[in-house]
Amino acid sequence: MYNKTLYGGISNTFHLTNGWKHFIATYGSYTDFENPFITNYEYRIEKNLGLRTYLSFQREDKPYEIQFGMEANKGWNSIDNYDNLQGVSGDMQASDKLDVFQMNIFSRIQYNLTSKWMIEGSLGWNKNKIHYQTLFPASVMTKGNIDFEDQLMPRLGSSFLLNNFSALRASLSKGYSTPTIAELRASDNLVNKDLQAETGINYEIGYKIKSRNGSKILDIAAYSYRMDNGIVRHINADGADYYGNAGHMKQRGLELSFWSFWNLKNFFLQNTSIPYGYDLQRL
Repeated sequence: MYNKTLYGGISNTFHLTNGWKHFIATYGSYTDFENPFITNYEYRIEKNLGLRTYLSFQREDKPYEIQFGMEANKGWNSIDNYDNLQGVSGDMQASDKLDVFQMNIFSRIQYNLTSKWMIEGSLGWNKNKIHYQTLFPASVMTKGNIDFEDQLMPRLGSSFLLNNFSALRASLSKGYSTPTIAELRASDNLVNKDLQAETGINYEIGYKIKSRNGSKILDIAAYSYRMDNGIVRHINADGADYYGNAGHMKQRGLELSFWSFWNLKNFFLQNTSIPYGYDLQRL
């Protein structure tokens, strides 16, 4: 595989008055991807532009924080597939264009009940839409839109500081994930218009502890995720990938993360992280 990607962005924070500030950022990326796969030779061009902005309030003399804003992304994807002649592209098999639009409007509030106990809540609204156009072969030339159902994304969370070095946390949230371009248009070279977004409810509890100087951090989390329309990979008779929804899935797991930081000779900062996870999944 060959991949050339360029990222770029710019951001600015405006400090207004009485604890209010405004943040805005714009970003983009360009990817030139080439994959001599077993069943075909793929060329993929991906272009993306995004905008994120929010207004927030935070003051030391107030027990709460407020944030609300929006993020929007637009993507242009061009995918061409050819016969793979021992690592050289041959005759064209398929050609598609997929334009993606995503928007999220969000709000969040955090309230400190005491100096040790904090609760927070957030709510987001997600909109996702894809316009597709099949350019080749001529016998199946078509175009249309895939509209995913708009979703409200609530989340509730709380954390309690046991002491200066450790804390407990718990959260309840609704998950939502639309199919990726690679899942919607897999190596079978077909646009899967029937593929649905994943949704679910996630329950999580965790414990974090750090050393006295903050150079080492250990985080342990346990979660239970109940998913609807889980996306799973299949392989057809020709050996090509395609994806489908598996219905209801239950996933339970444990996650262990460790971070360590060293300051060598006061001028060089190095950090090491060791994440570990264990998942138990049932359809």
